Amino acid sequence: MALYNMDRSNPTYYTDPGKVKAYTELHLPVVISNTSAIVPFVKKFCCGEVISNIKEELGPTLIEIKNNYEKYQNGLRKFNDHFYYEKYYGERFSFLS
Repeated sequence: MALYNMDRSNPTYYTDPGKVKAYTELHLPVVISNTSAIVPFVKKFCCGEVISNIKEELGPTLIEIKNNYEKYQNGLRKFNDHFYYEKYYGERFSFLS
């Protein structure tokens, strides 16, 4: 889980937290607070769930992941392929070659 303080004064709001990618590399679906730059990719690839209220949403979210685990595993493969370091950074820093 990557649950963060969602206040805009928290630096995580503006970052791409590394632990999310560490979890996905281990093929673990992510539960993340609705903050940070990685959230759109978690949604796009369906490699986890984004929640806004921990008390109300965490339990049902974990049940959702458990009941649809294969869907999240497919999303994790797509997410990891997208962010594969040689591909991802190779494309973004091709101007250095």
